[in-house]
Amino acid sequence: MTLLELAKHKSVTIQTLCSFAEKTLGVKIPAQHGFQVPDSIVQVLAPEALAPKIKSKENEIFSSFKRPSPKRTIRPLQNTKMRVTKNKTEAYVNQEIDVFNSDEKDITAIVRKIHDDSVELEFLRGGRINLNLSRFNHLNELKEGYIVGLDYGGNEEYSEQLGINYAFPKANWQLFKLQVAKDVNKIITAKVLYKREDKGYYVVNVFGTRALLYENQVANDRKLKEDEEIIVLVNHIEGKGKPEFVLVSNSRAIQQVNWTKQKEESAKSRKDEFDNLKIDKIVIAIIEKVEPTYMIVSFGSLHGIIHKSNIFWGNVRKIDPYFSAGAAIQAKVLSKEIENGKHLIRLSHKVCIPDIWDMVEFDEDDECDGSRFGRSSR
Repeated sequence: MTLLELAKHKSVTIQTLCSFAEKTLGVKIPAQHGFQVPDSIVQVLAPEALAPKIKSKENEIFSSFKRPSPKRTIRPLQNTKMRVTKNKTEAYVNQEIDVFNSDEKDITAIVRKIHDDSVELEFLRGGRINLNLSRFNHLNELKEGYIVGLDYGGNEEYSEQLGINYAFPKANWQLFKLQVAKDVNKIITAKVLYKREDKGYYVVNVFGTRALLYENQVANDRKLKEDEEIIVLVNHIEGKGKPEFVLVSNSRAIQQVNWTKQKEESAKSRKDEFDNLKIDKIVIAIIEKVEPTYMIVSFGSLHGIIHKSNIFWGNVRKIDPYFSAGAAIQAKVLSKEIENGKHLIRLSHKVCIPDIWDMVEFDEDDECDGSRFGRSSR
């Protein structure tokens, strides 16, 4: 389903839908009409829109995953009996692990007790709260052990303003959160459980399910410790109704953090350079692109445009025969402005070169070629 189709289904604008998704799910959706919204996100924002699709797929709640090859039998990691180290027993490997909220921006709690008029919730990051049972009336189903998504509405001091966004069985919630993280390349937190020395991977806790982190996917070849929290990206998921096989990467997450940091620093550098740029300043610009009627140039970390009327003192139909990309030219800053978050800078090249008309000297009685000069009558 495209973003436009989902917005029409919800009878809201695209901007409102994107804002709601970021606020409730911690997922940034690009505000583009044709963007294909993952089924895992549609399931939360508009579950009724997927009803026909769910029925046709044997009542699957979430989008289908890649089936394992017939030649490769994948056993559910949760039930796999494996020998870990001398200090790890088989019982430790197979015991149920704590539900861990790997999405630090998501406010989640587990339903501990449903009373006659209230619901007792325990936050996955610690702490408990009781909410009136009527606050959950809009949900289709609520049982003890369900995972509940909450929203403070911008004010964490008043529990009365807590909104209930969703309630899932634990396995469905795990699968949903993992699929969303994979679809949008969202960085999440994992807790190291133990290491399989003989297999060359770590077993980590993500959203309360076991995932594999191979040693070659650990940034800088670090040796991880038990209970250490690290950032990861989800590489692969397999499972039906619950996650059965999950692969994560720490090195990819670190690369994405570094790339984002560089991008932010570059944006700040461009902003500072733009703010300090003075009108009428002469700069040395490098031609990036030449079109018949304009050229794009760069100087420092900024880009600007020179129209053909600001390139020559005379008039030419096309400028591309006279310039090529990579050449350096002088240009004078004519104007600068910000439009839709973008820096728009207009420059002139002709003011940096002599005006040929100022260099021509002739007497008004001299005879000239009529095709070039018109004789003035006084």
